Parts: sequence; structure tokens; C-alpha cells
Amino acid sequence: MQYLESERSKEKTETKQLKRKALEEEIDFLKQKKVFLQTDMHQTNEKANDLANEAEKSKDINLFIQSHELRKTISEKEIKINTLDDGARHLWHFFSSSRYLPKEYLDIIEPVISCNTYLAAQENMLLAILTDERCHVRIFATRRIIKARKIDPNGNCVSRFVIPAVNFGATDYVDLVDWQACYVTPPPVLRQISSHELLKMI
Repeated sequence: MQYLESERSKEKTETKQLKRKALEEEIDFLKQKKVFLQTDMHQTNEKANDLANEAEKSKDINLFIQSHELRKTISEKEIKINTLDDGARHLWHFFSSSRYLPKEYLDIIEPVISCNTYLAAQENMLLAILTDERCHVRIFATRRIIKARKIDPNGNCVSRFVIPAVNFGATDYVDLVDWQACYVTPPPVLRQISSHELLKMI
């Protein structure tokens, strides 16, 4: 009789231990699940914040581009010209406007601008500088053209178009490129105008 009671007591104890172990395992599982859900919620919030920041950046950049295009349109309507002569000046105005953007936006915009700076090519720059209001700037362009013509007086050299590296910190459109480091070729559109006539036009 005592043996049966002891066996029953053991069975009850084992059953309690098994139930307790099962409850502890379930509690551990629920704790792990809670940690996982908290981590997942934190990551979701971070992604949502990143998306919101990207959307805000995109909105600011679009507003900047739209405002620049609006200013450019107004400027073109005011002066009623849209020629290659003004390309470098428009490009420089775009640079000077972008300086006031935060650095994180400049890191996005500047590489895009650098790939589209064909208006700052030396031949285009010289055309813009020749039409500048300042006399000493026009003299600079004329001297550069005459010097380039002396290198190849017959004008038979083949000029290779290369998008130049531009100086984003330039205080004037004339300084967009490093004139000492670049190879200058005379603009083909001025081929029929002699150096003497160019000097007279200044």
C-alpha cells in the first residue's frame, strides 16, 4: 500500500515538473518572440524614417530644380536670348544657387551636374567670355584663342570633346575650369574670323 502511494506521489511530482518545464519553455518562447517583435518594430520604424527622409530630400531637390528652372525661364524672357554664348553663365548661376543646399543634398546633385557640364567645355566657355561686358575678361578670351591658333595655325587639329572637371567653388563663371591645366582649342565657329579682327572687336 505504501509502495503504491509513493509511486503515485512520484508520478504527481514528475507531472508537476513536466508541466512546470513546459510552462518555463513557453515563457522563454514568448520572451524571445517579444524581443523579436520589438526588434522588427524598431527596424520597421527605422525604414519608415529613412523612407520619409529620402522623400523629403527628393522633395527639396525637386523644389530646388524647379525654382532654378523658373529663374532660368524668367531670365531668358527678360533678356530674350537663349544662345550658346550664355550657356556657361547659366551653368555658373546653377552652381552658385546650389551652394546654399545642405551637404547631404550637394552630395547627390554635384555628381549629376559633373556629368552634364558640356557648357563649361573650353570652346563654349571662350564664346561666352568673348561676349562678356567686362573688357579685361574679353581680352583674356581673345588671348587664349590666339594662343591656341598659334599651336595649330592651319586649324587642322582634331579636337576631342571631353566634359571638363569644373570648379564648384568658382566665384565667377570664367573660373569654372582650370585654364592652366586644360588643353585649349579655338572655337570652330570663329574659324573665319582672323586674330586681327578678333582684337578689333574687343
